[in-house]
Amino acid sequence: MYRDAHNESKQECCSKRDEDEKGKKDSRSKDDTKERGRAVNNKTLIKIVVVAVVVVVVVVVVVVVVVVVAAAAVLILRLLISSL
Repeated sequence: MYRDAHNESKQECCSKRDEDEKGKKDSRSKDDTKERGRAVNNKTLIKIVVVAVVVVVVVVVVVVVVVVVAAAAVLILRLLISSL
């Protein structure tokens, strides 16, 4: 009789502990998901910033090249006109 009562109380205790642990795991997984979501958002934000910087650098380089080529063309035309 004592054994049965002891086993029942032990099972109740274990089931309560299992439920508590499950609740803790659930809350942890929610926190992990939030952190992962933030990490994904941060990674996405970093990618966007990197792409924006690369685009700006490419545009600046293209503008500089166009200006240099135009200046060289003007100088060459001046030399050709003056030689005539």
